[in-house]
Amino acid sequence: MKINDLKNENRDLEKNIAREAKKQAETKREYKRSLAGVRKLKAQDALADQELTALTSKNQELKERKTFLEDQCNALSSQKTAKEAELNLLKKKLDMVVEFSENRKLTAEEKLEETLYELNATKNELLAADKYLKVTEEEMEKYRGEVEEMRE
Repeated sequence: MKINDLKNENRDLEKNIAREAKKQAETKREYKRSLAGVRKLKAQDALADQELTALTSKNQELKERKTFLEDQCNALSSQKTAKEAELNLLKKKLDMVVEFSENRKLTAEEKLEETLYELNATKNELLAADKYLKVTEEEMEKYRGEVEEMRE
């Protein structure tokens, strides 16, 4: 009976050992899967670290570029302000020159009108003098004729 009990116990132990071996094999497979998962996660983590490093570097580069562009923008803004001031000054000078030239033009037009008036007055005087000269010449001819007649 003890032998039968031991045999039964031995069978049970063999079954238990077989079950444990299966469990151990399953545990090994799960361990290998987990290990592969961990390796995969480590690889992904390394890639993520590389991406993070690259992004950090790119972020720093963009910050430096932004600072450079802001400085350049400020410099251009200063130049714009200076050019606007220069433009305003030139506009004022242009306005002064235009006003001066308009004044000279008006003065020249007035002088021209005065000269034309004087010229017309002189022309009228000359015409009057010419008429007077003709009349005087006619009278002289008339008197010469009378003097000639008297002499004869």
